[in-house]
Amino acid sequence: MGYYKEVWGKILDGDLYTLAEHAQKHDAGGVISEETARKMYEAVIDGGVYSKVEKDTVNYLLNHMHWNPSAKEWFLSALSAWERASPEHRTVEGTVVDKHLYEIAEDAANQPGGMITMTDARVLLTAVIDGGIYTDVEQETVRLIRKNMVWLPEALQWFNETLTQWENEQRRFTPMTLEAIADEHFPKTDVLREENDRVTREIDLKAATMQSFDNHDEIGLIVHLSDGRRVQVSSNLFELHETHVELRGGVTIPIRAIEKVQF
Repeated sequence: MGYYKEVWGKILDGDLYTLAEHAQKHDAGGVISEETARKMYEAVIDGGVYSKVEKDTVNYLLNHMHWNPSAKEWFLSALSAWERASPEHRTVEGTVVDKHLYEIAEDAANQPGGMITMTDARVLLTAVIDGGIYTDVEQETVRLIRKNMVWLPEALQWFNETLTQWENEQRRFTPMTLEAIADEHFPKTDVLREENDRVTREIDLKAATMQSFDNHDEIGLIVHLSDGRRVQVSSNLFELHETHVELRGGVTIPIRAIEKVQF
Protein backbone atom coordinates (compact mmCIF):
# COMPACT_ATOMS: atom_id res chain seq x y z
CA MET A 1 0.00 0.00 0.00
CA GLY A 2 1.70 3.21 -1.14
CA TYR A 3 -0.61 5.90 0.20
CA TYR A 4 -4.21 6.50 1.20
CA LYS A 5 -6.84 8.37 -0.77
CA GLU A 6 -10.16 9.59 0.64
CA VAL A 7 -13.13 9.21 -1.71
CA TRP A 8 -16.65 10.08 -0.54
CA GLY A 9 -15.56 9.75 3.08
CA LYS A 10 -13.93 6.34 2.55
CA ILE A 11 -10.22 5.72 3.07
CA LEU A 12 -8.99 3.88 -0.03
CA ASP A 13 -5.66 2.50 -1.21
CA GLY A 14 -4.16 5.16 -3.48
CA ASP A 15 -2.18 2.76 -5.69
CA LEU A 16 -5.20 0.61 -6.50
CA TYR A 17 -7.44 3.60 -7.08
CA THR A 18 -4.91 5.25 -9.42
CA LEU A 19 -4.55 2.07 -11.49
CA ALA A 20 -8.32 1.83 -11.95
CA GLU A 21 -8.69 5.54 -12.65
CA HIS A 22 -5.93 5.40 -15.26
CA ALA A 23 -7.65 2.44 -16.95
CA GLN A 24 -10.90 4.42 -17.37
CA LYS A 25 -8.98 6.88 -19.58
CA HIS A 26 -6.36 4.73 -21.30
CA ASP A 27 -7.51 1.08 -21.51
CA ALA A 28 -9.45 0.01 -24.60
CA GLY A 29 -13.08 1.07 -24.41
CA GLY A 30 -12.48 2.95 -21.17
CA VAL A 31 -12.85 -0.21 -19.10
CA ILE A 32 -10.42 -2.02 -16.82
CA SER A 33 -8.56 -4.52 -18.99
CA GLU A 34 -7.06 -7.83 -17.94
CA GLU A 35 -3.61 -6.22 -18.07
CA THR A 36 -4.69 -3.59 -15.52
CA ALA A 37 -6.50 -6.24 -13.47
CA ARG A 38 -3.20 -8.13 -13.19
CA LYS A 39 -1.43 -4.96 -12.05
CA MET A 40 -4.17 -4.40 -9.47
CA TYR A 41 -3.82 -7.97 -8.27
CA GLU A 42 -0.06 -7.51 -7.83
CA ALA A 43 -0.70 -4.27 -5.93
CA VAL A 44 -2.94 -6.13 -3.49
CA ILE A 45 -0.65 -9.07 -2.83
CA ASP A 46 2.71 -7.28 -2.80
CA GLY A 47 2.50 -6.67 0.96
CA GLY A 48 1.56 -10.27 1.67
CA VAL A 49 -1.81 -9.39 3.25
CA TYR A 50 -5.22 -8.34 1.94
CA SER A 51 -5.81 -5.39 4.25
CA LYS A 52 -9.14 -3.85 5.28
CA VAL A 53 -8.33 -0.72 3.27
CA GLU A 54 -7.53 -2.83 0.20
CA LYS A 55 -10.78 -4.78 0.60
CA ASP A 56 -12.76 -1.55 0.86
CA THR A 57 -10.94 -0.23 -2.21
CA VAL A 58 -11.60 -3.37 -4.24
CA ASN A 59 -15.29 -3.29 -3.29
CA TYR A 60 -15.48 0.37 -4.30
CA LEU A 61 -13.76 -0.24 -7.64
CA LEU A 62 -15.92 -3.26 -8.44
CA ASN A 63 -19.06 -1.18 -7.89
CA HIS A 64 -18.00 2.19 -9.31
CA MET A 65 -15.57 1.47 -12.16
CA HIS A 66 -16.18 -0.10 -15.56
CA TRP A 67 -14.56 -3.50 -16.12
CA ASN A 68 -14.01 -5.82 -19.03
CA PRO A 69 -16.12 -8.86 -17.89
CA SER A 70 -13.31 -11.37 -18.43
CA ALA A 71 -10.84 -9.12 -16.58
CA LYS A 72 -13.24 -8.81 -13.65
CA GLU A 73 -13.77 -12.57 -13.54
CA TRP A 74 -10.00 -13.23 -13.61
CA PHE A 75 -9.30 -10.64 -10.92
CA LEU A 76 -11.92 -12.00 -8.50
CA SER A 77 -10.86 -15.61 -9.08
CA ALA A 78 -7.14 -14.89 -8.60
CA LEU A 79 -7.73 -12.74 -5.53
CA SER A 80 -10.01 -15.32 -3.93
CA ALA A 81 -7.47 -18.11 -4.48
CA TRP A 82 -4.63 -16.02 -3.03
CA GLU A 83 -6.68 -14.93 -0.02
CA ARG A 84 -7.55 -18.54 0.86
CA ALA A 85 -3.85 -19.47 0.82
CA SER A 86 -2.60 -16.38 2.67
CA PRO A 87 -1.43 -17.03 6.28
CA GLU A 88 -3.06 -15.02 9.09
CA HIS A 89 -0.08 -14.95 11.44
CA ARG A 90 3.65 -14.32 11.57
CA THR A 91 6.22 -14.23 14.35
CA VAL A 92 7.79 -10.99 15.65
CA GLU A 93 10.36 -11.09 18.46
CA GLY A 94 9.30 -14.65 19.23
CA THR A 95 5.64 -13.67 19.56
CA VAL A 96 2.81 -14.74 17.24
CA VAL A 97 1.16 -11.63 15.84
CA ASP A 98 -1.73 -10.82 13.53
CA LYS A 99 -0.01 -10.56 10.14
CA HIS A 100 -2.57 -8.16 8.68
CA LEU A 101 -2.49 -5.79 11.65
CA TYR A 102 1.28 -5.71 12.07
CA GLU A 103 1.93 -5.15 8.38
CA ILE A 104 -0.46 -2.18 8.29
CA ALA A 105 1.82 -0.58 10.89
CA GLU A 106 4.98 -1.65 9.07
CA ASP A 107 3.64 -0.20 5.86
CA ALA A 108 2.92 3.11 7.59
CA ALA A 109 6.43 3.16 9.09
CA ASN A 110 7.94 2.72 5.60
CA GLN A 111 6.18 5.81 4.20
CA PRO A 112 7.81 9.26 4.06
CA GLY A 113 8.11 10.52 7.62
CA GLY A 114 8.16 7.00 8.99
CA MET A 115 5.44 7.63 11.57
CA ILE A 116 1.96 6.27 12.22
CA THR A 117 -0.39 9.16 11.45
CA MET A 118 -4.03 9.74 12.40
CA THR A 119 -5.12 8.11 9.15
CA ASP A 120 -2.93 5.07 9.88
CA ALA A 121 -4.30 4.94 13.44
CA ARG A 122 -7.88 4.84 12.12
CA VAL A 123 -6.97 2.01 9.76
CA LEU A 124 -5.30 0.09 12.59
CA LEU A 125 -8.29 0.52 14.88
CA THR A 126 -10.65 -0.72 12.17
CA ALA A 127 -8.46 -3.81 11.73
CA VAL A 128 -8.58 -4.51 15.48
CA ILE A 129 -12.32 -4.14 15.97
CA ASP A 130 -13.63 -5.58 12.70
CA GLY A 131 -14.23 -9.02 14.22
CA GLY A 132 -15.94 -7.64 17.33
CA ILE A 133 -13.47 -9.35 19.71
CA TYR A 134 -10.06 -8.11 20.85
CA THR A 135 -8.17 -11.40 20.74
CA ASP A 136 -5.01 -12.28 22.67
CA VAL A 137 -3.04 -12.30 19.41
CA GLU A 138 -4.34 -8.85 18.50
CA GLN A 139 -3.46 -7.54 21.96
CA GLU A 140 0.11 -8.81 21.59
CA THR A 141 0.27 -7.33 18.10
CA VAL A 142 -0.85 -3.91 19.34
CA ARG A 143 1.69 -4.08 22.17
CA LEU A 144 4.53 -4.67 19.69
CA ILE A 145 3.26 -1.99 17.32
CA ARG A 146 3.27 0.52 20.17
CA LYS A 147 6.76 -0.64 21.14
CA ASN A 148 8.40 -0.87 17.71
CA MET A 149 6.77 1.88 15.66
CA VAL A 150 7.03 5.67 15.86
CA TRP A 151 3.66 7.38 16.28
CA LEU A 152 2.55 10.96 15.95
CA PRO A 153 1.69 11.80 19.58
CA GLU A 154 -1.89 12.79 18.77
CA ALA A 155 -2.39 9.61 16.73
CA LEU A 156 -1.19 7.38 19.58
CA GLN A 157 -3.34 9.23 22.11
CA TRP A 158 -6.43 8.93 19.89
CA PHE A 159 -5.76 5.24 19.20
CA ASN A 160 -5.27 4.37 22.88
CA GLU A 161 -8.31 6.32 24.07
CA THR A 162 -10.61 5.03 21.33
CA LEU A 163 -9.47 1.42 21.73
CA THR A 164 -9.98 1.60 25.51
CA GLN A 165 -13.45 3.05 25.01
CA TRP A 166 -14.31 0.25 22.56
CA GLU A 167 -12.95 -2.39 24.95
CA ASN A 168 -15.11 -1.03 27.76
CA GLU A 169 -18.16 -1.16 25.51
CA GLN A 170 -17.34 -4.75 24.55
CA ARG A 171 -17.31 -5.80 28.19
CA ARG A 172 -20.97 -4.88 28.41
CA PHE A 173 -23.65 -7.40 27.56
CA THR A 174 -27.38 -7.74 28.06
CA PRO A 175 -28.78 -10.49 30.31
CA MET A 176 -31.34 -12.59 28.46
CA THR A 177 -33.60 -15.41 29.55
CA LEU A 178 -33.49 -18.83 27.95
CA GLU A 179 -37.05 -18.32 26.78
CA ALA A 180 -36.09 -15.10 24.99
CA ILE A 181 -32.93 -16.40 23.33
CA ALA A 182 -34.85 -19.36 21.94
CA ASP A 183 -36.52 -16.91 19.52
CA GLU A 184 -33.28 -15.23 18.42
CA HIS A 185 -31.04 -15.80 15.39
CA PHE A 186 -27.28 -16.37 15.50
CA PRO A 187 -24.30 -15.44 13.26
CA LYS A 188 -23.58 -17.78 10.37
CA THR A 189 -19.81 -17.67 10.93
CA ASP A 190 -17.76 -18.36 14.05
CA VAL A 191 -17.47 -15.31 16.32
CA LEU A 192 -13.97 -16.46 17.33
CA ARG A 193 -11.39 -15.98 14.57
CA GLU A 194 -8.34 -17.40 16.34
CA GLU A 195 -7.81 -21.17 16.50
CA ASN A 196 -6.43 -21.03 20.06
CA ASP A 197 -9.56 -19.14 21.21
CA ARG A 198 -11.77 -21.82 19.65
CA VAL A 199 -9.76 -24.55 21.37
CA THR A 200 -10.11 -22.77 24.73
CA ARG A 201 -13.86 -22.48 24.16
CA GLU A 202 -14.13 -26.22 23.44
CA ILE A 203 -12.22 -27.06 26.63
CA ASP A 204 -14.44 -24.72 28.67
CA LEU A 205 -17.62 -26.16 27.16
CA LYS A 206 -16.55 -29.69 28.07
CA ALA A 207 -15.72 -28.55 31.61
CA ALA A 208 -19.10 -26.83 31.86
CA THR A 209 -20.84 -30.03 30.82
CA MET A 210 -19.09 -31.99 33.55
CA GLN A 211 -19.73 -29.32 36.18
CA SER A 212 -23.39 -29.14 35.28
CA PHE A 213 -23.73 -32.94 35.37
CA ASP A 214 -21.92 -33.34 38.72
CA ASN A 215 -23.20 -30.34 40.67
CA HIS A 216 -26.00 -28.74 38.62
CA ASP A 217 -24.11 -25.45 38.89
CA GLU A 218 -25.32 -22.41 37.00
CA ILE A 219 -23.15 -21.87 33.89
CA GLY A 220 -23.11 -18.57 32.02
CA LEU A 221 -22.51 -18.03 28.30
CA ILE A 222 -21.70 -14.83 26.43
CA VAL A 223 -23.44 -15.24 23.08
CA HIS A 224 -23.45 -13.17 19.90
CA LEU A 225 -26.73 -12.64 18.06
CA SER A 226 -27.06 -12.08 14.32
CA ASP A 227 -27.97 -8.41 14.84
CA GLY A 228 -24.62 -7.77 16.59
CA ARG A 229 -25.84 -7.82 20.19
CA ARG A 230 -23.86 -9.64 22.89
CA VAL A 231 -26.05 -11.30 25.52
CA GLN A 232 -25.57 -13.45 28.60
CA VAL A 233 -27.65 -16.54 29.32
CA SER A 234 -27.37 -18.98 32.23
CA SER A 235 -28.46 -22.55 32.80
CA ASN A 236 -27.91 -25.26 35.40
CA LEU A 237 -28.48 -27.92 32.77
CA PHE A 238 -25.82 -28.08 30.09
CA GLU A 239 -25.20 -30.66 27.38
CA LEU A 240 -22.54 -30.36 24.69
CA HIS A 241 -23.18 -31.66 21.17
CA GLU A 242 -20.98 -31.55 18.06
CA THR A 243 -22.31 -28.24 16.73
CA HIS A 244 -24.39 -26.80 19.58
CA VAL A 245 -25.06 -26.78 23.31
CA GLU A 246 -28.41 -27.74 24.78
CA LEU A 247 -29.55 -25.84 27.86
CA ARG A 248 -32.48 -26.10 30.25
CA GLY A 249 -35.82 -26.44 28.50
CA GLY A 250 -34.24 -27.81 25.31
CA VAL A 251 -32.90 -24.40 24.25
CA THR A 252 -30.04 -24.84 21.76
CA ILE A 253 -27.25 -22.39 20.93
CA PRO A 254 -24.72 -22.96 18.11
CA ILE A 255 -21.16 -23.29 19.37
CA ARG A 256 -20.03 -20.79 16.70
CA ALA A 257 -22.12 -18.06 18.43
CA ILE A 258 -20.51 -18.54 21.86
CA GLU A 259 -17.80 -16.05 22.77
CA LYS A 260 -17.11 -17.12 26.35
CA VAL A 261 -18.07 -19.62 29.05
CA GLN A 262 -18.54 -18.20 32.56
CA PHE A 263 -18.15 -20.50 35.57
